[in-house]
Amino acid sequence: MPFKLLKRGDSGIFVEYLQYGLHIMCFKVKPFDGIFGTNTYNAVINFQNLKKLAADGIVGEHTWKNLCWEIASIQTQLRIKGYNPGQIDGIAGEKTYNSILQFQKENGLVDDGMVGEKTKEKLFDSGYDENKFPLLKKGSDNKNAVAKLQNLLIQKGYDCGIYGADGFFGNKTYDAVMAFQNDYNLSIDGIVGTATWAALNSDSESISCFKNNNNDNNNIEYNKNLDEECTDKASKELIYFIKNMEGFSSTVYKDVVGVKTLGYGLTGNEILDSNNISEEKGTQLLVQYVKLYI
Repeated sequence: MPFKLLKRGDSGIFVEYLQYGLHIMCFKVKPFDGIFGTNTYNAVINFQNLKKLAADGIVGEHTWKNLCWEIASIQTQLRIKGYNPGQIDGIAGEKTYNSILQFQKENGLVDDGMVGEKTKEKLFDSGYDENKFPLLKKGSDNKNAVAKLQNLLIQKGYDCGIYGADGFFGNKTYDAVMAFQNDYNLSIDGIVGTATWAALNSDSESISCFKNNNNDNNNIEYNKNLDEECTDKASKELIYFIKNMEGFSSTVYKDVVGVKTLGYGLTGNEILDSNNISEEKGTQLLVQYVKLYI
């Protein structure tokens, strides 16, 4: 299986992401030390039982998939509420954790970093700022909001027509929204609601490219020669996850969140048209994908 497992005795950055995620889901694993010990093992077992998964204490595809979807949902709601959890990628880390703490403090909740019943009730309530995130669709006459939408789409590389951010939600803007929703695995309806606004407002953080030596997660070495080739729009955590948790596969498979994937977590049509791909080409395409599409 083109997917690296985590089990008791493992250590490293991915165990730390796992620990943050489990803690956020109300399974205490502090400290977040990147060591898969007894506390982490017990938390994994409890999470697997909650999700009705095989409770073996091993973090494989199904455990990662369930945890990633939970974290991505929380990250999206934090973004909608005006907080900055980092990239909405389903990977828990310090930034997401600190955003939860800030949300809890500012909403009169116990600031423990765990999204329990009371935190979830406030975080996932249906209300949101209509002035800041208005519902937009083709023909909407809120020119200021449409212009804001168009600017965000243009910044992310989508074409809103020759007039750019003109405040008119016409066919080109509609097509841009549809393309964006498709690329970000959102509901493809051309309507800009809370989830689309959240994804549009996701961070554009600088990242560094790196290579993995001998598939050893503890020996990740940054490739400075590629550093300038990569641009903003993908978190360092996401790229770590793609290259080291999913691993390289020369054939099409479904990744941790169920997306049809080839190479280092790549999902572009050009790549999926191929039957197989070399590891060297996969690495090259990963850099291009991060630079152009994420």
